Amino acid sequence: MLIEVGKENEYSSEDLQSLAVAKNYKGAVTAFPTVAKHLKVVCAYNQWGMAGMAKMYICENLADMQQLNQSYGRGEAISISWYAVPSLRFVKAQTLDEWEQETKDTEESTKQAKMSNKL
Repeated sequence: MLIEVGKENEYSSEDLQSLAVAKNYKGAVTAFPTVAKHLKVVCAYNQWGMAGMAKMYICENLADMQQLNQSYGRGEAISISWYAVPSLRFVKAQTLDEWEQETKDTEESTKQAKMSNKL
């Protein structure tokens, strides 16, 4: 599942560590990069060609990377770049109300999953 995490211009150059991505002769991504545990693989997906305006997506697995790369191959983006970005960059501050609602939603979906497994 792709997670959008802002625009490229919201990141400092220290946050963006360029990644080399393995591709086959057709340009398809063939391997998920190995990064340190404190880093996330992020794609800068530039649809408009405007500097700094690329959408940033966390890629959690090879399928996420392939999805973005295939979209780029179909001409849906002008350029893509791959980065390793510190995980702490994505910590979201929440109010107590937001946290309680998220916890309640998680508990409810867990109950529903357990009920459907019993059927």
